[in-house]
Amino acid sequence: MLYFMEISAICRRDRISKQNEVAIIIRLYHNGIVRKITSGLRIKVDYWDFDNNCLKNGIPNQEHLQYLLDKQIQEFKKRELEYKIQGKNYSIDDIIGIKKKPAMTVEEYFQKIINELSDLGRLNTRDKYKFTLSSLNKFRSTVIRKNCYNFDYKIE
Repeated sequence: MLYFMEISAICRRDRISKQNEVAIIIRLYHNGIVRKITSGLRIKVDYWDFDNNCLKNGIPNQEHLQYLLDKQIQEFKKRELEYKIQGKNYSIDDIIGIKKKPAMTVEEYFQKIINELSDLGRLNTRDKYKFTLSSLNKFRSTVIRKNCYNFDYKIE
């Protein structure tokens, strides 16, 4: 079953800069998962209506700021529509464009590092990795997935 994605623009009151500015953030909600992505736009705190989550009327460059914000939101809606037309299930990461790396066991990761160190001629370091891998094999099975700890990206 395909669910609709909610896309909205918000400003966070707890992230006010010294220049009294806030970043406009695009909030995506889909299947109980929320992602907040910065739009790259910064405005004065007084220019944002926090009750209605929109720009106030009569601010400088209002039309230009609204255009840039709408353009980014429409890009996400366009990607969502492409998945719906194809009938594919999708996640927020698919819409944002985050590529998932294939899962790799700890043993596969260590073997990859050991091979790279051998190719570079760093035999002493390679032996340390081999010893650590053999210790891990003695201690516990190494089918723990490395991708459980993903530090490749940060989304605000």
